[in-house]
Amino acid sequence: MTEQQQLEATQPKLTKGYFIGLKFLLFIVFISAVAALYLSWLAQFKVTNEAQMLNQRVDQVKLDSKKIQQQLLVQKQKLDDARTDLAILLKQGSNTGLYWHLHEVRYLTQLADYNLQYERSPMVAEALLKTADAKLQMLADASVSNLRQLVADKISDIHVVSNFDLQGLLNQLSSISYQFEKIPLGLVQVAKTEPVKQLVDSNDWTSSIKNSLEILKKIVIVRHHEERVKPIITEQERRYIVEDLLFLINRAQWAAIHAQPKLYVTSLNQAKSLLERNYFIKSEKIGWLTEDLEKLSKINVKPPVPDMLPILSAIDKAILAHRSV
Repeated sequence: MTEQQQLEATQPKLTKGYFIGLKFLLFIVFISAVAALYLSWLAQFKVTNEAQMLNQRVDQVKLDSKKIQQQLLVQKQKLDDARTDLAILLKQGSNTGLYWHLHEVRYLTQLADYNLQYERSPMVAEALLKTADAKLQMLADASVSNLRQLVADKISDIHVVSNFDLQGLLNQLSSISYQFEKIPLGLVQVAKTEPVKQLVDSNDWTSSIKNSLEILKKIVIVRHHEERVKPIITEQERRYIVEDLLFLINRAQWAAIHAQPKLYVTSLNQAKSLLERNYFIKSEKIGWLTEDLEKLSKINVKPPVPDMLPILSAIDKAILAHRSV
């Protein structure tokens, strides 16, 4: 056998099965590349979409804040007007009699409304209305009996608002923020990887294709898990997650202070979802945090506030009726 014949004998025969296997392998590689590109695009789309939604929420919060500031300015102007009326009466020496006391009652009622609507202090508002009722009680005039009844009704309504403890809620949220800082990396679920056994038989092209398919099967594994497989995260990534959690809790506190129930509930639900996606739910510490977030999200940060307009309208009518008194 000549040297050329020996060389031809050692070269593999490119059979039809070889080309079919090669095409199949290239097809798998192509599908994998397309899937990777799609997943990358999907992740980028999700990030962009979340950023747009966050910007929309921020814009809405700014709009709500602007409305609150405008209402606050109007309320402060009413208080300034009431103080001006009292100052004028005091300068005129008319600080006695029914007319003076009605102006005092109006000022106290407006101040109570301000504390209810903007300061979120029902206890202060209740004390102011009780002071107004005491001043009305001092007046020996039957015309103010209806006014006293309105004040008494509003004092009873304020007891419902008094059950909402804003400071206590803020303290609980601050405590949860402190717990986020103490979450150790050990609570992060880490996926286990198995070594890939490589089979090599370079003398047979058919065996090489089979070996490649076996290796591909080891790399691409489709399994059914009862629980979601959590991603592997580093200490730096854990820090980012904690920063996101702190931001959401701070936003919930802001929403509670400014009586924004939708933003408050959304922030706490997002924090709870972020915990569930990245940490062991069966962990005792994470379980407590998610339960606390669930309970706090059910609190109404904007309880119904008594309307002081009926009292103020009745006071204005009484002032007009006794202007000459």
